[in-house]
Amino acid sequence: MSDRPHEEDTEELRSRAIALHGELRVELRNALHLATRVDRGDRNAIEALGQVADELVGLTHRHISFERERLGPFLEGANAWGPERARLLVEIERQQQDEALSAAAALVAALSRPESLVVATRRLARAVLRAMRLEERELLRSDVMREEVVVSDQSTG
Repeated sequence: MSDRPHEEDTEELRSRAIALHGELRVELRNALHLATRVDRGDRNAIEALGQVADELVGLTHRHISFERERLGPFLEGANAWGPERARLLVEIERQQQDEALSAAAALVAALSRPESLVVATRRLARAVLRAMRLEERELLRSDVMREEVVVSDQSTG
């Protein structure tokens, strides 16, 4: 029996990761819209931004947990490139975690200093969007998740 997941497991994993990215993008758009409102002086949007930022931090942590528990181990054993891809994923997650912690700390200061919440929300959004684009380009393409290592016989050429 092979340690490699079945093809449908691979596609299910990939689909779930991409779906999580879609959920994050929806929340990020909402958070950025509210951040712009707060930045323009809309005091009524401060509380809503605090709630959305809190939800975004939680969703970011769930996204990171999913990748650590499911995607990382899959990549590690997928093929010869797996360990390198798994290391890349760990680095991406570390950056996301740092930004999520910063945004969470800004929630505490939001009522007295809404500008700190705006800055932290925008930083988190940039970091998460950058991370998702990198993951999608380097780790979540169907050809990357399915590729087999090609062995070339150097003596015949």
